[in-house]
Amino acid sequence: MTFMDEAIFLLEPILKHGWFLKGSKPSCSVNWSRGKECVFGAMTPGNGGKLLSKQAKKINSENFIEYVQYLLDENGSQVLYGHL
Repeated sequence: MTFMDEAIFLLEPILKHGWFLKGSKPSCSVNWSRGKECVFGAMTPGNGGKLLSKQAKKINSENFIEYVQYLLDENGSQVLYGHL
């Protein structure tokens, strides 16, 4: 049995709050690249907790199906999909 999930990590933090001197006008430079990393991951507890992960440019059905095929090729187990 294999448990899977996916995640998107933003490469720049989102600044919403901060401490500033009273009366000052703080500014924050922004890089509008909106970079991100998308990762598919799966763990098979019955196989010693083996972790298989793969990066993708975006999370969509095409990349998901490609990842599931990769999992089946690697460990040949039945795959269950769900958010943990």
